[in-house]
Amino acid sequence: SKGTNLRAAVISEEQEKLNLVAPASCLVIDLDINKILPEFLTLFLNSEYGQSLLDSLSKGSMIQNISVSSLKSIEINVPELSKQKVISEVFYQHTQALMVLEKMKKKHLTVMEATLQKLMA
Repeated sequence: SKGTNLRAAVISEEQEKLNLVAPASCLVIDLDINKILPEFLTLFLNSEYGQSLLDSLSKGSMIQNISVSSLKSIEINVPELSKQKVISEVFYQHTQALMVLEKMKKKHLTVMEATLQKLMA
């Protein structure tokens, strides 16, 4: 709800079991998963359109903030659950791919550093 980066995230069941407490700068949205899947809402809010919508609702020039009432006013075209499930699968595949790429990047940087160290010795 506050900050320079108004992004959404899905909290997994494992994370939920840790009894984490959301900071005051975050809004926790409890969904009826028989109507809308968390992954779908997350993708929507983090999409280019969703971000521009959140920007239009935010107040404050230095630190943006969004009120609960303005967030509730958002109208979202929600597809059928079957389509949301497909979107959810794509979401997780995308997330997994990004994690693999990040690991590859770190390994590449480590190899590059070691190679440079040997060449400069």
